[in-house]
Amino acid sequence: MVEQRYGNPEKYVQINKFRSAPVDRSTGSTALYTTETDPARTSGKDVTVWWLLLHNHSGAPATVWLELAPSGDHVTEKISIANEDTVMIDIRPLDIGDIDIYVNASADNVGAQIGGIET
Repeated sequence: MVEQRYGNPEKYVQINKFRSAPVDRSTGSTALYTTETDPARTSGKDVTVWWLLLHNHSGAPATVWLELAPSGDHVTEKISIANEDTVMIDIRPLDIGDIDIYVNASADNVGAQIGGIET
């Protein structure tokens, strides 16, 4: 139980939270939060995504989604976003597990950032 191990849920979140760097999709699936990105995902820990921030500056409407590596399996539905629009989506809890997360889109220059906890 969270309260027994850390004293309270807020401290648990404070200790285990993460935020990826903002990343623009470029020529296909692009690393968003992996063991190789900065900040890096912690190998051996499970990732739970709480929020997704999207920004489209591709020059046209686009769709964007998160996927896993190396399988390319989608972990979100395709999300439509207008050009020059920014969208914040509360997707808590999206349990990913101990695997790298990539962003993909129908066009380059569609940005994404995620945040949540690693446990």
